[in-house]
Amino acid sequence: MRVRYNCFMSERLLRRRWLIVFLCLTALLAGLTLAQQGSSNFDLEGSISKQSKGKLTVDTGQSILFHVAYDDKTSIVRADSSAGLEEDLKVGVKVHVIGDLQDSGEIKAQRIEIEAAPAKSAPPPAPQPLGAGEAVSLH
Repeated sequence: MRVRYNCFMSERLLRRRWLIVFLCLTALLAGLTLAQQGSSNFDLEGSISKQSKGKLTVDTGQSILFHVAYDDKTSIVRADSSAGLEEDLKVGVKVHVIGDLQDSGEIKAQRIEIEAAPAKSAPPPAPQPLGAGEAVSLH
């Protein structure tokens, strides 16, 4: 039996290296695909400037508008952590939206949190008229 010797590497070793390279590239591509699917989460806060069935326009306050789509799978949560309704999503309401950024630029909402509305302060008491003979002191 005659043995051939390749000074660079044997055919068997070469096949093994190509297999390792192939498996590494496959794992790398699979990891990139999973990372792309998981990296589409998008988070924004702002006030609803326009609302229609299944769609919101949210103004972040810097004149940047985002179009948000929601459906029956979207979780709507009030500030007190109770379940919210579509009727709670009104123009002027501040919201925190968590969702996926679509290729179209629209955000597909997974969760919409309705932020607490600022508490309305009681109006200051009305001034009382001065009685006869009372003086006003200005300090």
